[in-house]
Amino acid sequence: ILRAQVFNEFTRSHPTAGCCLKGDQLNLGPVQIFVENLMSQIDAEPQKRQRLIQQFVRTTLKVSQQSQTLGHESWSSAQNLVYPLIRPASFINAALHAQPNSDHPRPMMSRQQQLAASPWLADLVICYAIDAPETLRFVLNSDLERWNLDPEALHTQAMLNLQQISGLNLTGPRAADGKFLFAVPGQGPIPVKSAWLLHPHLFRHLQSHLRGPILAAVPSRDSLMFFSGADHDRQHLQNMIRESHSSSNHPTSDCP
Repeated sequence: ILRAQVFNEFTRSHPTAGCCLKGDQLNLGPVQIFVENLMSQIDAEPQKRQRLIQQFVRTTLKVSQQSQTLGHESWSSAQNLVYPLIRPASFINAALHAQPNSDHPRPMMSRQQQLAASPWLADLVICYAIDAPETLRFVLNSDLERWNLDPEALHTQAMLNLQQISGLNLTGPRAADGKFLFAVPGQGPIPVKSAWLLHPHLFRHLQSHLRGPILAAVPSRDSLMFFSGADHDRQHLQNMIRESHSSSNHPTSDCP
């Protein structure tokens, strides 16, 4: 249903864009369009359904026009732009299984269409994305096959790219000694804030800014929180995390 509505909006507002709907597959030219993130946004704010669809169409078209090679990148051009992202396993599973009783049925995907992902902690996985102009283009298993690359090599390169980023800028309220009570990353060179949690030098940096023990939470793809466990009660922390998690269009985890 949602794919059909996106297709109808494309044909209404941009009839020459070349959008095509065949069965359960929606394409803009050679690039397949995935609507799972849009689906999550609509589930969170159903009253804004039409506005969100229109915004999605405008953004998708703009990205497509600026990135004609999207979906056809060579490994040599993509390898220095690939970064790891923390996502809930449900983000992967939702795209794999049809839900005939849902208002938004999701068709079964082939292995090639599935996101390349590695298990991480609890119900979280690591996905990988190319930092393309004005978008993050998720790496698929089909990309690995096209690049003749194994998952371990992809993970190694993504972590190497992340390790080369520095300049974590923290903001938040401070205690009398100048250390943060809790902190969030400011704007910086990393494509998605939550990816800082995977940075190999993160906690070495945090030790000079927060009292121990240090707790971290990743409520959404675009947010990350650090807390001094000595300065907060757990219930207050949990409430802050859940509020951020529930208000996000890209929720990740509501647990510290």
